[in-house]
Amino acid sequence: MGEKQVVIKRIIKAPRGKVFNAFSDPEIMRKWFFPEEDWTADISNEFKIGGSYSIKMNAPNGDVYTHTGEYRVINPPETIVFTWNSPLVQNTLVTVTFQEAGKNTEITLTHDLFPTKEVRDKHEHGWTGCLDNLGKIIHLRET
Repeated sequence: MGEKQVVIKRIIKAPRGKVFNAFSDPEIMRKWFFPEEDWTADISNEFKIGGSYSIKMNAPNGDVYTHTGEYRVINPPETIVFTWNSPLVQNTLVTVTFQEAGKNTEITLTHDLFPTKEVRDKHEHGWTGCLDNLGKIIHLRET
């Protein structure tokens, strides 16, 4: 991983189609797409190539962090590529791949084009929290 890139891998205890769907269905995304457990998210999502999304991550103190972008590649259930914009970055690129790992799914999330190491580190923290939340809600939905 260089200064301009975040790469995070996770094994999610659910079938690949279900994990892929968690990145496309706004109702599911609302349950995990925020960096800390006590946050919430408001999601709008037009899940198609050229479609846009908006993620408003709501902190308990009332702060709202808005992220927007456009879908560039959608290849179910293997790959999603989208731009990522926020007050910290513009037109960075996120690639998420989904690989079968037995009954589980291995996600590899790569976020490219950070202007500085500090900005990259903030996004790495955020993505780590989001993917931790995803693992928890998928696990709860499975049991």
